Amino acid sequence: AREARGPLLLLLLLAAGGARALPCTGPLSARGDASVTAPYDQAEVSVTVESRHPDSLATAANASASAAVGVADAIAALGVPPENLTTTRVSFGPEFRWDDGEQTLVGYSASNTVNVRLGDLALAPEVMDAAVRSAGEDLGGVTGPSFGLSREARAAAMEQAVELAVAQSQRKADLMAAAAAGNGTCSVVGLLSLSDEPPCSGGGGPVPQQRAVGAPQFSAPNDELDFAFVDTPIFTGSGQVVSASVWALYEIYSEEDYAYSGNSSGTLN
Repeated sequence: AREARGPLLLLLLLAAGGARALPCTGPLSARGDASVTAPYDQAEVSVTVESRHPDSLATAANASASAAVGVADAIAALGVPPENLTTTRVSFGPEFRWDDGEQTLVGYSASNTVNVRLGDLALAPEVMDAAVRSAGEDLGGVTGPSFGLSREARAAAMEQAVELAVAQSQRKADLMAAAAAGNGTCSVVGLLSLSDEPPCSGGGGPVPQQRAVGAPQFSAPNDELDFAFVDTPIFTGSGQVVSASVWALYEIYSEEDYAYSGNSSGTLN
């Protein structure tokens, strides 16, 4: 009976209001997350020209090179600067056919792929159509456009996302502190640490999250190139989502807890 006096006395004290809640002092961690949708400000289009000749690799290579130059000139005529064109692949070689396990040389092929970077999204369909018209029968394919953000636009969006994430962390800390106080008072009084990496993590910081946007692709067989052209429609969507997360450690303090600790001055040491 004597051993049960402790728990019984505690229950009586709680019922009578003589006991108090756990101290509302110490660290409080709160994570903040935020996302910002930034409109696309750049696009890329890839153009491949491909030429074949039954007997001469040099002839195929020359035809491919001439077609690539013609495509580049057509794109430049739209106002795209030369530095925005990048050759990403050049290929030369023989072509074979397999018949009953035997390899037969059927000719030679040469191809050239150029990537076009655009700062004006409205130029994307014009570039694609110009490439198709210029390459003609030497068209190997046109793919894109793929939309994205420039370094400056991504950095600006990330700054906004970080600011919003920190603000959300602060709001969550205030809410948790208030909830922990019950009928008393518990406040966030300081920031102990703030990081864009989770606790005990060796990884990197916030990683931009990109929402997938379908990119139309166009590749016309040679026998379709004589048809009348219709301007290629391009839809850019809402933009790219850039997200950020922060991990914050706050200090919380309750005046009731401070007074209970034996300090009657009501001030922090």
